[in-house]
Amino acid sequence: MDMFIKKHAHLVLISLTGLFAFRISAQLVETIYPVSLVADFEQWYSGAITYHYLLPIQLVILSVMIAGICCLPRLRIKPGTLDFLGIFSVHYFSFMFLRLVIALSGISTLPWFELPLPALFHLVLASYLFCITRYISQNQPRGELACTH
Repeated sequence: MDMFIKKHAHLVLISLTGLFAFRISAQLVETIYPVSLVADFEQWYSGAITYHYLLPIQLVILSVMIAGICCLPRLRIKPGTLDFLGIFSVHYFSFMFLRLVIALSGISTLPWFELPLPALFHLVLASYLFCITRYISQNQPRGELACTH
Protein backbone atom coordinates (compact mmCIF):
# COMPACT_ATOMS: atom_id res chain seq x y z
CA MET A 1 0.00 0.00 0.00
CA ASP A 2 2.73 2.45 0.95
CA MET A 3 4.67 1.84 -2.27
CA PHE A 4 1.49 2.34 -4.29
CA ILE A 5 0.79 5.65 -2.54
CA LYS A 6 4.38 6.76 -2.96
CA LYS A 7 4.31 6.07 -6.71
CA HIS A 8 0.76 7.12 -7.52
CA ALA A 9 -0.17 9.73 -4.89
CA HIS A 10 -0.81 12.52 -7.38
CA LEU A 11 -3.05 10.34 -9.55
CA VAL A 12 -4.99 9.04 -6.55
CA LEU A 13 -5.41 12.51 -5.03
CA ILE A 14 -6.46 14.03 -8.37
CA SER A 15 -8.99 11.21 -8.87
CA LEU A 16 -10.46 11.64 -5.38
CA THR A 17 -10.60 15.42 -5.84
CA GLY A 18 -12.32 14.92 -9.19
CA LEU A 19 -14.91 12.66 -7.59
CA PHE A 20 -15.60 15.24 -4.89
CA ALA A 21 -15.84 18.02 -7.51
CA PHE A 22 -18.33 15.84 -9.41
CA ARG A 23 -20.40 15.45 -6.23
CA ILE A 24 -20.52 19.21 -5.69
CA SER A 25 -21.39 19.86 -9.33
CA ALA A 26 -24.06 17.16 -9.53
CA GLN A 27 -25.81 18.39 -6.42
CA LEU A 28 -25.64 21.99 -7.64
CA VAL A 29 -27.07 21.00 -11.03
CA GLU A 30 -29.91 19.19 -9.30
CA THR A 31 -30.58 22.30 -7.22
CA ILE A 32 -30.72 24.67 -10.19
CA TYR A 33 -31.96 22.51 -13.04
CA PRO A 34 -32.74 18.86 -12.33
CA VAL A 35 -31.67 16.44 -15.07
CA SER A 36 -32.48 12.77 -15.42
CA LEU A 37 -28.83 11.71 -15.77
CA VAL A 38 -28.03 12.79 -12.20
CA ALA A 39 -29.53 11.44 -8.97
CA ASP A 40 -32.25 13.61 -7.44
CA PHE A 41 -31.15 16.36 -5.04
CA GLU A 42 -32.56 14.44 -2.07
CA GLN A 43 -30.24 11.51 -2.83
CA TRP A 44 -27.17 13.74 -2.46
CA TYR A 45 -28.33 15.55 0.64
CA SER A 46 -28.72 14.08 4.13
CA GLY A 47 -30.01 17.33 5.63
CA ALA A 48 -27.40 17.45 8.41
CA ILE A 49 -26.47 21.00 7.30
CA THR A 50 -28.72 23.26 5.23
CA TYR A 51 -27.58 23.42 1.61
CA HIS A 52 -27.13 27.18 1.94
CA TYR A 53 -24.20 26.44 4.30
CA LEU A 54 -23.15 23.09 2.84
CA LEU A 55 -22.19 24.39 -0.61
CA PRO A 56 -19.64 26.98 0.64
CA ILE A 57 -18.17 24.39 3.03
CA GLN A 58 -17.82 21.93 0.15
CA LEU A 59 -16.13 24.58 -2.00
CA VAL A 60 -13.64 25.32 0.78
CA ILE A 61 -12.92 21.59 1.16
CA LEU A 62 -12.44 21.30 -2.61
CA SER A 63 -10.05 24.28 -2.57
CA VAL A 64 -8.01 22.70 0.23
CA MET A 65 -7.90 19.42 -1.69
CA ILE A 66 -6.63 21.18 -4.82
CA ALA A 67 -4.06 23.15 -2.80
CA GLY A 68 -2.87 19.90 -1.22
CA ILE A 69 -2.24 18.41 -4.65
CA CYS A 70 -0.46 21.53 -5.92
CA CYS A 71 1.76 21.76 -2.83
CA LEU A 72 2.28 18.02 -2.36
CA PRO A 73 6.04 17.86 -3.04
CA ARG A 74 6.68 20.76 -0.64
CA LEU A 75 3.97 20.06 1.94
CA ARG A 76 5.30 19.56 5.47
CA ILE A 77 3.24 18.89 8.59
CA LYS A 78 4.34 18.54 12.21
CA PRO A 79 4.86 14.85 12.98
CA GLY A 80 2.30 14.84 15.82
CA THR A 81 -0.30 16.53 13.63
CA LEU A 82 0.50 14.15 10.78
CA ASP A 83 0.03 11.14 13.06
CA PHE A 84 -3.27 12.55 14.35
CA LEU A 85 -4.56 13.17 10.80
CA GLY A 86 -3.55 9.67 9.73
CA ILE A 87 -5.38 8.07 12.67
CA PHE A 88 -8.36 10.40 12.18
CA SER A 89 -8.60 9.41 8.49
CA VAL A 90 -8.81 5.71 9.40
CA HIS A 91 -11.53 6.33 12.01
CA TYR A 92 -13.39 8.68 9.65
CA PHE A 93 -13.28 6.08 6.87
CA SER A 94 -14.41 3.30 9.22
CA PHE A 95 -17.34 5.31 10.56
CA MET A 96 -18.46 6.38 7.08
CA PHE A 97 -18.10 2.80 5.81
CA LEU A 98 -20.39 1.70 8.63
CA ARG A 99 -22.79 4.50 7.67
CA LEU A 100 -22.74 3.25 4.06
CA VAL A 101 -23.41 -0.34 5.13
CA ILE A 102 -26.36 0.83 7.23
CA ALA A 103 -27.66 2.89 4.29
CA LEU A 104 -27.37 0.00 1.85
CA SER A 105 -28.90 -2.53 4.25
CA GLY A 106 -31.90 -0.32 5.02
CA ILE A 107 -31.82 -1.04 8.75
CA SER A 108 -32.29 2.59 9.76
CA THR A 109 -35.04 5.07 9.04
CA LEU A 110 -32.98 8.09 10.03
CA PRO A 111 -32.27 10.23 6.95
CA TRP A 112 -28.58 10.55 7.87
CA PHE A 113 -28.22 6.74 7.66
CA GLU A 114 -30.62 6.10 4.76
CA LEU A 115 -28.73 7.73 1.90
CA PRO A 116 -25.70 5.97 0.41
CA LEU A 117 -24.40 8.85 -1.76
CA PRO A 118 -23.39 11.23 1.08
CA ALA A 119 -21.68 8.35 2.90
CA LEU A 120 -19.88 7.32 -0.29
CA PHE A 121 -18.46 10.80 -0.76
CA HIS A 122 -17.37 10.95 2.87
CA LEU A 123 -15.37 7.82 2.03
CA VAL A 124 -13.79 9.81 -0.80
CA LEU A 125 -12.79 12.58 1.64
CA ALA A 126 -11.45 10.09 4.19
CA SER A 127 -9.45 8.33 1.45
CA TYR A 128 -7.97 11.64 0.31
CA LEU A 129 -6.92 12.48 3.87
CA PHE A 130 -5.43 9.00 4.36
CA CYS A 131 -3.52 9.13 1.07
CA ILE A 132 -2.08 12.60 1.59
CA THR A 133 -1.00 11.88 5.17
CA ARG A 134 0.64 8.58 4.13
CA TYR A 135 2.45 10.31 1.28
CA ILE A 136 3.71 13.11 3.50
CA SER A 137 4.80 10.71 6.23
CA GLN A 138 6.81 8.70 3.67
CA ASN A 139 8.43 11.72 2.03
CA GLN A 140 8.92 14.18 4.87
CA PRO A 141 12.11 13.80 6.84
CA ARG A 142 11.18 13.19 10.49
CA GLY A 143 11.59 16.32 12.53
CA GLU A 144 10.77 18.75 9.70
CA LEU A 145 7.96 21.09 10.64
CA ALA A 146 5.33 23.29 9.05
CA CYS A 147 4.62 23.99 5.39
CA THR A 148 7.39 25.16 3.11
CA HIS A 149 6.96 27.28 0.04
